[in-house]
Amino acid sequence: MEKQDQEIGEAFIRKTPILLILLLVCIIGATIGFYHLTEKNITIVDGNKEFNIKTRSKTIEEVFIEEKVSLKPEDIVEPSLDTPIENGLEIQINRAKPITIISDGKEYEIITATKKVGDIIREAGIALGNIDKVLPYRESDIGNNKDIRIIRVTEEKVDKEEKIEYAIQRLPTKELDKGETKVVQRGETGLRNKEIKVTYEDGKETRREIIKEEVIIKPRDEIIQVGVNDTITTSRGNTRFEKAMIVTATAYCYGEPGVNNTTSIGARLKRGVIAVDPKVIPYYTKLYVPGYGFGQALDTGGAIKGNKIDLAMDTKAETIKYGRRKIKIYILGK
Repeated sequence: MEKQDQEIGEAFIRKTPILLILLLVCIIGATIGFYHLTEKNITIVDGNKEFNIKTRSKTIEEVFIEEKVSLKPEDIVEPSLDTPIENGLEIQINRAKPITIISDGKEYEIITATKKVGDIIREAGIALGNIDKVLPYRESDIGNNKDIRIIRVTEEKVDKEEKIEYAIQRLPTKELDKGETKVVQRGETGLRNKEIKVTYEDGKETRREIIKEEVIIKPRDEIIQVGVNDTITTSRGNTRFEKAMIVTATAYCYGEPGVNNTTSIGARLKRGVIAVDPKVIPYYTKLYVPGYGFGQALDTGGAIKGNKIDLAMDTKAETIKYGRRKIKIYILGK
């Protein structure tokens, strides 16, 4: 029996190293397994750079210490530094940068990691009006922009009165000769009031918008009768004419001071020669003058300007008898 116990003891002693080695392997394996089980995969996004790391740190702050990530006081970390580490966590670092805000003729410098333009302005302590303009747009991200411009917008309402021009109605009538007109109703301008919204940007007017318009006095149309009659009864019967016109007619004859026996265009001066202003009645135009008869524009004179004509007579007595008078004449054409 003693011999058997001795053999068992010797066998145990021989196997002990092997058991110890197996036990050590199990402990090391368990330790390594536990270590890997406690490691967590996280992602750090720093601007345009992205890092995937494994860590056993408990908080984001510990991760940054472990990875030697430096921060400035103005930098923003999302989520916060005291956030516990979880597998798959994404950490966003928004680096602060200098931004210039231009407003009210001044420049304000701010170092910030804030993204939204409106939040940056609030952070700088600058108040915005509801209709102020912001470039870039206040709800947008600052992105790569380094400047923010604030345009102060103000509005005011003004009243403006203005005239309303009257319309002109032209009514044809055979009661008047062609070329004649008659005003049968005088036109009268109206009046309206406009309520206008005026917009200013940084004190300069940029826009006017009519928001209300009211007619105070309605305009009154002017009515003009326009002659269309183109026929006159003469010694030759019914004669058609191009137009009628009112002129001042003066008689003249050969022998008067400054009057030669030939006209300015070389025609012989005789009854039927009519001196005209060529700018009003062209040379060689045929005319009919009531109380005188038919004639032709073959002469002019220094005193004949506008609606004036001179009628050539054969004798001085006829000249004196006719004298000067205001009459209607008829243009017959050439």
